[in-house]
Amino acid sequence: MQVAQVESPPFYQRIAPQACSLRQLGLHDSAIGRRLGVSDKTIAKAIKWHGAERCAGPE
Repeated sequence: MQVAQVESPPFYQRIAPQACSLRQLGLHDSAIGRRLGVSDKTIAKAIKWHGAERCAGPE
């Protein structure tokens, strides 16, 4: 019996909860990216994957 290889999720999926939390505090993607050490495009992808509606910041 072979054991299936388990790959870790892509990086943007791993940082999505943190990115979402920071977005809810009102930070923009570029500021979140600087804090997490990634580009604003990676943050946008993470938030889109996590659910933009759930990550909405303060109005």
